Amino acid sequence: MPRTALMLALILLASGDAAAQSNIDETQSVTVTLNDKSTLVLEDDGTKNGQRLYVLGEELRALDKEIERLKAQANAARGVSEQDPATPKSGLPKSAAPVDNTEIMSSLLAVMEQNRADAAEELQEAWKLSSSRSWGSPAEHLESAQENIQSVRGVLDKSMPTSLYCRTEIKSASEPSHIHYMPEGVFRSGGEDWMSYTPGAKIKIGNYRFRVSGEGAVFNQKVTILQDPFVHVIQPL
Repeated sequence: MPRTALMLALILLASGDAAAQSNIDETQSVTVTLNDKSTLVLEDDGTKNGQRLYVLGEELRALDKEIERLKAQANAARGVSEQDPATPKSGLPKSAAPVDNTEIMSSLLAVMEQNRADAAEELQEAWKLSSSRSWGSPAEHLESAQENIQSVRGVLDKSMPTSLYCRTEIKSASEPSHIHYMPEGVFRSGGEDWMSYTPGAKIKIGNYRFRVSGEGAVFNQKVTILQDPFVHVIQPL
């Protein structure tokens, strides 16, 4: 090989190695805290799943800061209220603007923390599937994580509810059907005490498990009730 051609080949090879190293160095990652307080590093490895994991991880980190800020402000407002109930609560974000009922704030925070925990769990499951050689797809876990994150974001973006109970209009996309429900925490602990749902019922702010039965099919879904009125259509997964 002529010397000029050899030098050119070496230069191109070196450039390729430098570019590859540059891509490695520029890999983005985010560390999220899991429910057991351990941490998980989510990397954008250039794949579709890797990109979604990274983006959702960033959103989760941002929500963590918002939740902590809201908790601190709610505690401060609660302290002011206990000292002087007539003192207005100021400095709270839109989602925590003047709160007269601390129980409403406590219920909202409980919803946010549970949905944040669910999002973290779904991201962990999606990461496991993305990092393994199994045939399982992380798509369902990624969608669930995004829904939980959006739910928490919805609390922050909306104005404070004026009542602890919300008038509900919930129906199923599959009709005719029968709808029952119970608190999400009771469902997860193995509870079987389903309550029959009636359209227009007033239900306390929180997470619930709704079960739809009819036409030979039975399915259930977590539903987060936050606003009055609350309108929702349960879709089969």
